[in-house]
Amino acid sequence: MVKLSREGDTLFISNGSEELRLTRAEFLELSQSLRLVMDQLLHDDQRKGGPIPVFVVPVSGVVLGSDSLKTAVHLQLSDHQGNTTRFALSPSLARLLVERLPDRIAEIEKAALSPRSS
Repeated sequence: MVKLSREGDTLFISNGSEELRLTRAEFLELSQSLRLVMDQLLHDDQRKGGPIPVFVVPVSGVVLGSDSLKTAVHLQLSDHQGNTTRFALSPSLARLLVERLPDRIAEIEKAALSPRSS
């Protein structure tokens, strides 16, 4: 099992027999690439004909705001463990999200009311 731990500004990635030490800056730089690498790995699985796993984090909290210059909508999503991810959306992208949300919500509500076939 791979374990991630932290002591001060040093982070450790360990598999029990080997350990990799990263500075805070190195870890933050590396973390920006993790999603891309994960998507590439999942794409490789898809090309091999394997199942396509989807990684979804249930969100338990949302905070909306804007930047100090009022050029972007800030969207902060939190999971049930308190981990947060922050996004900056352009006004046009935020509008697109607002336009599409009612349709997605209606689909979910309709499916909840429909009897499921077994």
